[in-house]
Amino acid sequence: MEPLAGTTVNGGGSLFVGGAGSTVINTTINWGGTLDIQQATATNTTINAGGLELVSSATINGTAINGGTLQLQAGALSTGNVDFIGSNGTLQFDDAVVPNFTINGFDTSDRILLGAIIMTASNFV
Repeated sequence: MEPLAGTTVNGGGSLFVGGAGSTVINTTINWGGTLDIQQATATNTTINAGGLELVSSATINGTAINGGTLQLQAGALSTGNVDFIGSNGTLQFDDAVVPNFTINGFDTSDRILLGAIIMTASNFV
């Protein structure tokens, strides 16, 4: 299956990518746009202010949060870094299992929402 490359999702638009072997590369999500990834792979995604990327039972590789929201749901995996490149970005974890990746560029205007994660002596942020 050929990957979907160089797509821009604008206000009111939504792109669903799902199914084993499905891949989207170099996607930009703008204000009001949504990229919904299920059982697929998203590589080099930029989420601008007001944009949303939903990841469920899928893999992300190289996501840049530029004021938008990356929402990781059950089964989300990351094989690359998540980079905050602008202000007011949000990284949201909706599952108690957090993927293992590095977060870069986080500053005081950004947010990390831990949702289903319960803090104990055996885990840390």
